[in-house]
Amino acid sequence: MLDTVTLRVVFVMVASCALVLFAVTAYGAARARYSTWWCASLLLAAASTALFLFNGTVLQVIANPSGNAVGSLSALCIWGSVRSLSGRRLPRGVLAGVPAFVLAVALLDDPAHDLWTGGEVFLLSMALGFGGAAVEAGRLHRQARSSRTRSDEAGYDDTQYRVSVALMAGGTAATAAFYVARTVAMLIWGRDGEVFLTVFGPQPATLLMIVLLVIAVYSMSTLSRAQYVARLRTEASRDVLTGLFNRRQFLRRVEFVQRHGRRDVPWVLALADLDRLKQLNDVDGHAAGDRALETVGAVVSDTLRPGELAGRLGGDEFALLLGTATRAEEVVGAVNAGLDAATAGLTPVSLSCGITEFDADTDVEELLERADRAMYLAKADGGRRLQVDGGPTVAPDSESPVGLR
Repeated sequence: MLDTVTLRVVFVMVASCALVLFAVTAYGAARARYSTWWCASLLLAAASTALFLFNGTVLQVIANPSGNAVGSLSALCIWGSVRSLSGRRLPRGVLAGVPAFVLAVALLDDPAHDLWTGGEVFLLSMALGFGGAAVEAGRLHRQARSSRTRSDEAGYDDTQYRVSVALMAGGTAATAAFYVARTVAMLIWGRDGEVFLTVFGPQPATLLMIVLLVIAVYSMSTLSRAQYVARLRTEASRDVLTGLFNRRQFLRRVEFVQRHGRRDVPWVLALADLDRLKQLNDVDGHAAGDRALETVGAVVSDTLRPGELAGRLGGDEFALLLGTATRAEEVVGAVNAGLDAATAGLTPVSLSCGITEFDADTDVEELLERADRAMYLAKADGGRRLQVDGGPTVAPDSESPVGLR
């Protein structure tokens, strides 16, 4: 087997080449966060390995603890890359806190004389990064296997995506297990133990990282493109200001519920409109009007339950598909409370809403027209009200029950 120094030099060269490849092909083409995280991880991994090359020199006292901290940050970046595929961010406290703790422990140990200063903590931090990535990749693979999205609708080859995620899950899981085993071996046989150095030392660890790089090279294009396509689909289906579905996407989702949704759920379709938004824009400025619209989007998103839908149809008009008529009252009441807080001291703005019973056999546009007529009755009655199609007008802030005919 090659000596440790040679392997580390090889790893630095391979990581540097992969970094250039990822930066030019994956990040340059898609600007995907997945490739950004991986570029950061490769840069940090190369820097960490290069710092370890100073072991045995006068610079070891600083280079070795720094290499531990930078290496742990590199592993956390891989966790961040996989986490970004589901639109989630790695907490900054984890990114900053774990490497800082690793550095502090290494400096307080014996960095001048011990090549494994703070070794147990360093190895566990590496296991944390790779283990987190493995958990995220495994969850994505299960989702991909259960997804009914066709490849042409997704914008990428679904089979290749599943294979790439599976390889990433397997590679990171194996690496995490290896680092856990390294920690246990260090505790049992010691930092200078023959079993630890032979089976779990720097040489096998460096070889395993090279294998993981091969997996990353294979999957980078597919996963970066999948993330890029997902971002484009989100931008095409969401309203920029409120974050809710746009009109086209909302209608598509409602039609899907008509065809495939549960028939035992008493769905209602609601159409809502802001009262006095024009006055708010004229008197207090369009920035205040935008804040009101953003408030509607934020409150509705937080209030929706699984399976329910909401969209901005245009201007200050919103549509919702809710599980029951009572849910419409709850959502409108929550939105009005949010608007009261967001526009305090400004022109008062509220939400009026009309609802109609959802019918899977009736055209969606016809259902919207029914809800629209009910909404205008609510506005004509003074606003800040909910009108049931063919029923009474209700103030959502009151305790009046809502019922459909």
